[in-house]
Amino acid sequence: MSDQPITNLSETRPASSWSAATGSWLPAVILLLATIVVWEAVVRIFAISAYIIPAPSEIAQSLVAQWATLMQATLVTAGEILFGFLVSVVVGVAIALVIVRFDWLGRALYPLVVLFQNVPKVALAPIFILWFGYGLAPKIGLILVIAFFPVTLSMLAGMQSVDRSLLSLMNSVGASPTQILFRIRVPHSLPNLMAGTKIAPTLSVIGA
Repeated sequence: MSDQPITNLSETRPASSWSAATGSWLPAVILLLATIVVWEAVVRIFAISAYIIPAPSEIAQSLVAQWATLMQATLVTAGEILFGFLVSVVVGVAIALVIVRFDWLGRALYPLVVLFQNVPKVALAPIFILWFGYGLAPKIGLILVIAFFPVTLSMLAGMQSVDRSLLSLMNSVGASPTQILFRIRVPHSLPNLMAGTKIAPTLSVIGA
């Protein structure tokens, strides 16, 4: 019988878990710190002006000095993003419902939606400022035109992928197109809609 001690597995698990946890983020932290040190050194050694490349220490000082102003501006921007996102979801869902419910209107509207999505959004920003002036309206408008498309497209994909046999069954019992839309197509599209609403917040940040 061997005299070697048996290692307690319960004692090794915390150590291995800690090693795995630190191993996932420690290289990134080391790389970030090294980048900051090199950045600071390059700015100091070559005497680069702050308006070209500010040193990390100067950035930190400005953050501390203007913290209240930055937080106020952040809250305002966050409110614009949230409101614009909600408007985008409502408009995107409404467009998808109209396209599916009214075939003739959908055939005319869907190409326009796709065409509008391909318009450079940077070109729309000055137009919105001319139309609505400075303030909340042009920002919400820009967020809307950027973020509504994934919501509309995702919900359309969900509503149009309903099993044909289920639609035939609803038609056989005399269900109206509106009943089929809200009782079959809309519930079936909810997973797709959730996928679209995951993309829209990122686009809302870009628009804000």
